[in-house]
Amino acid sequence: MYNYIFGTKKDILKQPKNFLIFVKRLLPKYANSLPDSGAITLFNMIKKLGNKRSSIIETGVGASTIALFLASYIYKKKLYSFDHNPDKISLLKTVIHESICIPLNIKLTDFWTPIPSNSVDKFTGINCLSEFKENFNFGFFDSAHSLDFLSKEIIYFHKIANKNFIIGIDDGEKINNKE
Repeated sequence: MYNYIFGTKKDILKQPKNFLIFVKRLLPKYANSLPDSGAITLFNMIKKLGNKRSSIIETGVGASTIALFLASYIYKKKLYSFDHNPDKISLLKTVIHESICIPLNIKLTDFWTPIPSNSVDKFTGINCLSEFKENFNFGFFDSAHSLDFLSKEIIYFHKIANKNFIIGIDDGEKINNKE
């Protein structure tokens, strides 16, 4: 269903941002609320981290997952995504597998681990990733959209992150809507 042809592997790697937008636009609207420019920005942020092996955390799957997955493949990263909705994770797995993994001849699980859990859960949340002893240097937070929840995610990420890291936030809570 999502296996539209963009071109060969060589074409994809030559124009990864065009390919990213091509795949992103295959998503249904409820999973595609991130503007194209936001997806490109996420891709570029991962590019800036370089090819050194490291890991990324994302909370809330959607169009951001497409950008982060493609960048993870190209720039040798491992992506961990938290979302409490297993159906949305399943949709993203299907889209990534059919539209990215098959044409690039790669294995989805080599670059992405989706976690169907609340990101701040004591037993299955971000804090549990400390067991992997990985080099976490990027976190993109787009889940519950409240200041309290976002603060908890960032605190948990900070505890397991490398000393130099980047944080991205989408849709933070705005207290005063008159401004």
